[in-house]
Amino acid sequence: MTESVPPHAGQSRASGKVRAISSDQGMHPDAGARGDAQERGLYGMQTFDQHLLELYRASQLKLEVAKAAASVPEDFERAVTFE
Repeated sequence: MTESVPPHAGQSRASGKVRAISSDQGMHPDAGARGDAQERGLYGMQTFDQHLLELYRASQLKLEVAKAAASVPEDFERAVTFE
């Protein structure tokens, strides 16, 4: 007996919803995967701390809040000072 592979195999069910929401809001479907390749890596991913730093740089988070939420507050503060 052979098993058939569904047409969406390897794709998240949510990906279609994300595309629909993105297009409804005028966003490019790949907007989440864009960005500086060096900072976000090959697959457009970033760590939680990198995102906190991004929010802090955009003045959307206060330093104290970002440091408190960071995985290692001392490393986060060091990243801020080496901008």
